[in-house]
Amino acid sequence: MKIVSILLAVFSLLLAGCSSKYSAYPLAIKPEYSEQQKIQAAAHWNAIANNEAGLMLKKLASQSALVYVDGNSGGNSVFANAYAELLTSALVQSGTTVLLNSNRVTHTVYYDIQVVHHHNGRGPLPVKPGFLTALAATVFLIDSTENWSHPSLVAVPLLAASEYALYKSKFDYTPVTEVIITTKLKNGNSLISSNSSIYYFNAKDSGHYKDDSQEEAFKVVGISE
Repeated sequence: MKIVSILLAVFSLLLAGCSSKYSAYPLAIKPEYSEQQKIQAAAHWNAIANNEAGLMLKKLASQSALVYVDGNSGGNSVFANAYAELLTSALVQSGTTVLLNSNRVTHTVYYDIQVVHHHNGRGPLPVKPGFLTALAATVFLIDSTENWSHPSLVAVPLLAASEYALYKSKFDYTPVTEVIITTKLKNGNSLISSNSSIYYFNAKDSGHYKDDSQEEAFKVVGISE
C-alpha cells in the first residue's frame, strides 16, 4: 500500500505540472507520425521519373507541345544523368514530342538535386503507445495459466513474433542522408509546373547523387543542448 500511495502522489504532481496553461517559452513538439520512402535502386529512379512526367503532362497545354529536357540543369552526378534520360523516356512514351536541342521548343524541363546529410545521428524510434501495455497483458496471461497447461497459448508469442517480422519487412532503419529532387516545367519565362520530392537513401550511395564539380547543397548539423 505504501508503494501505491507514493505512485499516486507522484502521479498527482505530474498532473498538476501539466495542468498549467502558462509557459516562459514555447514548447517544442514533434510533428505527427509520417512515412518517407527510401530509394536504393535504379528502378526507384525510374518510378520517380515516371511520376514527375505524369504530373507535367497534366500541365501541358496541348499534345503539340515541343519539350526539351535540360540534362545539365541537375549537375553531373550519376543520378542526374540517369534522371534526365528516364524523364525523356517517360515523356516520349506518353506521346510527347521531345526535341534533342533547345531550338524551337515551347516547354523546357529543368531539375535540381540537393543532398542533405544529418550529422546528429538517429536512434531507434520509441514503441507505439499501447505496445508495452499489450506486452504486459500477454505476459500476465501466460503467467496466470497453470504452467502452460493450455498448449494453445503457445500461439501467443508466435503471433507476436510474426507481427514483428511483418513490421520489419516494411520499415527499415532511418538513414541520415536525404535527397530533394525538384522538377520544373517552364514555358518561356513562366513556370508551368514545379514539384519537389524528398527521399531517404543509404549513406554509402552518396556518390550517386553528389556532383563532385559542385559543393554540397547544404548540411543539417545537430546542435547539442
